[in-house]
Amino acid sequence: MDKTIKIKMAKAVSFLIALGFKDVETWPKAKIVKALQAAPEKVKKAPKGFGRFLKELKGAKVIQLDSAEEAAPPTSAAPAKKPAAKKKEEAPAKKKVPVRKSPATNGPVPRDAFGNQVGTIAATVNAVMSDEWMSAEEIAEKAGVTLDQARGRLYWGKDQEAFEYRSLIQFRIKK
Repeated sequence: MDKTIKIKMAKAVSFLIALGFKDVETWPKAKIVKALQAAPEKVKKAPKGFGRFLKELKGAKVIQLDSAEEAAPPTSAAPAKKPAAKKKEEAPAKKKVPVRKSPATNGPVPRDAFGNQVGTIAATVNAVMSDEWMSAEEIAEKAGVTLDQARGRLYWGKDQEAFEYRSLIQFRIKK
């Protein structure tokens, strides 16, 4: 069952202008009909004064424009509101700020016996190391660093052959 509705051209133009379309008066009828057919799907909230009109459009299968009236600017009781045009404001040009460089040091950076910069985690772990065998937990506790940080330095030192290590292998019966 096709539901055909007839709409006055002025009402259609007023509705489309209220939705924010421009120059609707100059559009051909086919374009106006196409916009009216698409409106129920696209418009979530009807413009003020056009709620019933939008409901009629939702139920319509065929839309016919009454061509007795010419397209005229909206003269309905509800004034058509044009959405305010959003002006794209250009951001003011950013001033080029010179890159801040770290202050120059006087002379070379202090290093420990292993070549690590003094004050780093590696240098702190190096300072704790001695000829005695210690576990990673003991080294971390004495150095005041986390176990992960200490293990990282110890494995790296082992790869550089700066530290010796031994693995304690233990056995037990399966449970």
